[in-house]
Amino acid sequence: MTIRKKNLIILAVLHIALLIVGCQGNETHEQHITEVDSILTAIRKSGDFDRLLTVVDSLEDAGKLNDVKANCQRGYAYYQQKQDRLAEMYYRHAMKGNIHQDSTTYVAYLKGMGNFTRLLVIKGDFEESIKVSSQLLNSNENDPKANPMNYMTRCNMLSNIAICYANLKRPEEADKLFHQAYQEVEKEVGHDDMAEYYLYGVANDARIVFKNQDYWNEAEAWSVLEEESIKRWETSVDGRENPAEVDAAYCGLYASRMEMLQRDGKAAEAAATYKKYLATRYANTLSGKLERIIYLQGIGHHDEAADLCRYIDTLLVKSDKRITMEIIRGYLKVKYRVLRACRHNNEALSAADQICDAFDSAFIWQKHDATAELATVYETQEKERTIAEQQMSLSQQRWIGTLVGVGLLIIFFVVYSVLRRRAARRLAEMKAAKERIESELRIARDIQMSMVPQVFPDCEGIDLYASMTPAREVGGDLYDYLLLSDHLYFCVGDVSGKGVPASLFMAQATRLFRALAKQRMMPADIANRLNAELSENNDSGMFVTMFIGLIDLHSGQLFFCNAGHNPPVLGEDVSRGSFLQMEANAPLGLWPDLEYVGESIDNITNRPLFIYTDGLNEAENPAREQFGDDRLLDILQHTDYANARQVIDTMQTCVEEFRQGADPNDDLTMMCLRVGQ
Repeated sequence: MTIRKKNLIILAVLHIALLIVGCQGNETHEQHITEVDSILTAIRKSGDFDRLLTVVDSLEDAGKLNDVKANCQRGYAYYQQKQDRLAEMYYRHAMKGNIHQDSTTYVAYLKGMGNFTRLLVIKGDFEESIKVSSQLLNSNENDPKANPMNYMTRCNMLSNIAICYANLKRPEEADKLFHQAYQEVEKEVGHDDMAEYYLYGVANDARIVFKNQDYWNEAEAWSVLEEESIKRWETSVDGRENPAEVDAAYCGLYASRMEMLQRDGKAAEAAATYKKYLATRYANTLSGKLERIIYLQGIGHHDEAADLCRYIDTLLVKSDKRITMEIIRGYLKVKYRVLRACRHNNEALSAADQICDAFDSAFIWQKHDATAELATVYETQEKERTIAEQQMSLSQQRWIGTLVGVGLLIIFFVVYSVLRRRAARRLAEMKAAKERIESELRIARDIQMSMVPQVFPDCEGIDLYASMTPAREVGGDLYDYLLLSDHLYFCVGDVSGKGVPASLFMAQATRLFRALAKQRMMPADIANRLNAELSENNDSGMFVTMFIGLIDLHSGQLFFCNAGHNPPVLGEDVSRGSFLQMEANAPLGLWPDLEYVGESIDNITNRPLFIYTDGLNEAENPAREQFGDDRLLDILQHTDYANARQVIDTMQTCVEEFRQGADPNDDLTMMCLRVGQ
């Protein structure tokens, strides 16, 4: 039997069950919806989220499920499948519905918003998460239509706000809210079998977020409360029914304790905690062994950690698991460091090769998954638009049908009204199409901006900042940097043309630069390889100008290759500077057999380097006057250097003042850096 036939049979049985429930005369509407909710809960527990989506669509079409609950169920399904864009879209749809249709709708809405606020935390949108959580708490207290929020939902909302405050570096407010949530749950102990589990959940959230944000005192205090709550949970009804979950909770607590004790120099206590950790069943799972590797590496037991790495390698080979970015970051990098520490150089080299080989495929799969999710978003939005248009068309046809028997004068006005509505609908469709295109371009812009670094080095001796402002929704400028031990690679580039073609060419150039820089090649060699790759099958004749640099952070020596790019400005000290005199090289991507010439400067320590694209010096005001090289150099020479960001912000302000409101005629990218001892 095919999967499609099985789904049809399941839906048929489901509809028969619902009809039987609906025909029982003494049952209320609230009981009917509760039956539907219980069916959906069973599907959710099974973990078959594709089936959940199918059943929700069917129930909504049959009028058995209202829009708020349907959208909350869809948001939950996509949330569990880690399709965050779709989950967010449906949770926002649920927020627009009538949440007070009945009590179960409001309860479903609160649960959905709990997941939505956590999704916003994962996304890093802490301010929006606090806003939504606070609105839910306040509206429940002040809205007379709302049913009282149960303690579990209120606890989740308070903990969520606390997590956001901790990430926003406001530990006192976070600690206060965690304690408030803990106290509210503690009141329910003895009244609800799940209360002890929720006590553990609050303490666990607090300990993890404070440890991750390096608030060690708070983390240690909450670890004590967490251990007490686990012991209470272990003896409760729920704890006795879920011993494996209790075991995993102890394991997580012990792993954190080991790290905190080791950090405080209490090696003996850390070792004693490690013995407790080994006594748990979870310690022998794949995740548990990885925690053991991290601890053993930290205390210098590298050979024992290496043996565990070999065991995990065997499991990965047997499972034939796809190597993801998470596995590279969470395991392969740890494995490489362990083998290096053991001086198992051949195995360490093999691990490094494994990381390099896995990175490209993992990167491609990650982009593929993101693209597939975007395609589903577009398909869903198009489906909803089509349904809305069909409903509008049916409504108009019914309205016109009621006027068929009216006199000629009324018919005249009806025709006139129909024509006006058709014109308005065509205008609305054109507007919707335009908005859809603009939305897709905004998404493309977000994807492009995510390809260039938004976080810059925060370490002594390196001051680097860059910005990129496309003239359209997407552009062809690029910048990148890569910090490899004591070497800093960086580049700034400008693709010919603008818009989507330039952005695609920019993405290819950026990816190639990072891959070649990781091989620790010199700038001229990187330019040769980039030129060869970009020239291949380049029928459109696109090219990119690029300044590629490498700084030895110990000696301050700058190696660079300029491929047809604007000359950077190198300061003599923190204020004076001049354009860099360089070898003339052709842009990349035009002629495949060129040999690029590299150059070097012995020491640029404490000398600011400012690199830019021609969107700066060729910026125009309404009179079509250009910003110019002289103005650019004059501003840099009369700007007291405080830091790299201040230089770029100053230049950005000067360009905007010069434009006097005129639209930018080209993409604008700037990078400023200075290395010091």
